[in-house]
Amino acid sequence: MKLKNDKTLKIALTAVFACIVFVLSYFGSFVRIGTVVSIALTMIPIVLGGIYIGPWAGAFLGTIFGLTVYFTDATAALLIAENWFYTFLGCVVRAALAGWIPALLYKLIARKNEMLGTIVASVVGPIVNTVVFLFCMIVLFGDFWSPKAAADGKSLLMWWITAIGVFNFLVEFLTTVVITPILAQPLLALKKRMEQ
Repeated sequence: MKLKNDKTLKIALTAVFACIVFVLSYFGSFVRIGTVVSIALTMIPIVLGGIYIGPWAGAFLGTIFGLTVYFTDATAALLIAENWFYTFLGCVVRAALAGWIPALLYKLIARKNEMLGTIVASVVGPIVNTVVFLFCMIVLFGDFWSPKAAADGKSLLMWWITAIGVFNFLVEFLTTVVITPILAQPLLALKKRMEQ
């Protein structure tokens, strides 16, 4: 069955994915490891939405994630008091890139190999999310976090790597890499049938 109004379907699907992203972002901010790090399973619907709908949807879903963190997360509130613009970059722009870049790579790679494109997008999403986050925390907020790192006897880089790299990144990475391709395959098969 060929879709008569593909644009309307994409908007509706984006809205559904956005609701999932919002709920996971909002409630994920309450699941914390220590005082700074929260576990984000939100990359799964962001990457999945970008794969299924397109790069603009991935960026939009990432923006929903970033805005939710920006306005509801306790750590973000601390950072907003330091510098609201840098916090916006670290929350919203970072999350938009973490949705847009994997979807764009999927679109490029899937022309030749859809499964490889799905795996690459699933791998790249959490990496972009974490690397840009680390950049923002170390470069933009280094003065804010340095005393906390020094109190723990670590360099700022090692403090952040142990704070998010060891646990948060691994959980986010592994869940996104394992779950997203599994969910993407039936969705992409359905999409192909609907486009015929």
